[in-house]
Amino acid sequence: MAIQSRAVALSANMMVNVFDGTRQPVRLGSQVLYRIIDGSQKQIVTKFAFVPSLPIELPVHDNFEDNYTVIASADGYYQAGYSPVHVSPRILAQVDLILLPKNSVLDFTNASWAALQQARPAVFRLLASGVPANFGQSRYEDLLKQKPLSLASFFNLTTAMEQLHLPVGCPLDYFKQLKWDDTFAQDRFFCYADKELLDQVRRATQQGVFVPEIGSGFFHPGATSSSISRFSLARLMYSSHSTKLTLPWSAAQSASAWSRTLIITRMSGLMPYLKCSRIK
Repeated sequence: MAIQSRAVALSANMMVNVFDGTRQPVRLGSQVLYRIIDGSQKQIVTKFAFVPSLPIELPVHDNFEDNYTVIASADGYYQAGYSPVHVSPRILAQVDLILLPKNSVLDFTNASWAALQQARPAVFRLLASGVPANFGQSRYEDLLKQKPLSLASFFNLTTAMEQLHLPVGCPLDYFKQLKWDDTFAQDRFFCYADKELLDQVRRATQQGVFVPEIGSGFFHPGATSSSISRFSLARLMYSSHSTKLTLPWSAAQSASAWSRTLIITRMSGLMPYLKCSRIK
C-alpha cells in the first residue's frame, strides 16, 4: 500500500498594538476594527475588538502572499496602517499603529523652554544655537505662539531622528544651527550641520540602514546623491548638493567644519515622510 504524505499547513503569529495620539494604548472599551490583507490583496482578517492589542494567527505560503498589510480604525480617529509586514513561523511579527484623534489640539505643556533643556538637551541645543540665551527663549516662544503647527512638525522630525542610529550617534548630534525664516514650515525646516553627517549617512547606507535613492537630481534639483531610511512610521532622506554657501554666524567659528542640511517632512496616508537635503 502506498502511503501519501500530507503537506503541513504553516502559520505565523502577529501582535497588533494600537496607540492614541499620546503614544499610550487606546483606552479599554474603544472599539477598534482590525483588518489584515495578504500580498495577493485578499482580506484575511476583519475583526472588531475592544482591546488595544490583538494577537492574530495568519497562514504562511512561503511566497509574496506572506507580505501583509495591517490596518486599524476606530470612531473618532484617523485610520492607520502599515505594509508590508512579512510573517514567518519562526518569529512573532509585531505591528505598532498610532490612531490620531480627529478632534485634537496641540499640547505643548511639557515643551516649555526650561522643560526642553532638561528633557531633550539635543533639541534644546539646536533651538538655542546662534543667539544669546535670552533671545533664544523669546524666539522659541514666538514660534510656539505664531507657528504651532511648524513647531509640532519640528518635534515629530527630531523625535524620529533621535531614534535613527548612525554608525556614530544620531543625526541630531551633527546639526548645529537652525535657519529661522519662512522655510521653517509645517512640513520642513532648514539647518546647518557638520560635514561628517554625509559620511555617516554613506556608512549607514553600506550597513543597510539607508538605501540609495535613484534619480535624486531629478527629484531634487542640484542633488548629487540621496539615501532613504524607512521607519515604521516615517522615512528619512538625505540628499547631498554641491553648492557654495555663506554661513550666517560668527566668523570665529570654522566655516570649513559645517555644511547646510535641509530637513523636510511630509505627512501622507499611512506614514509621515521625512527628507533631508544637504548643501556643501
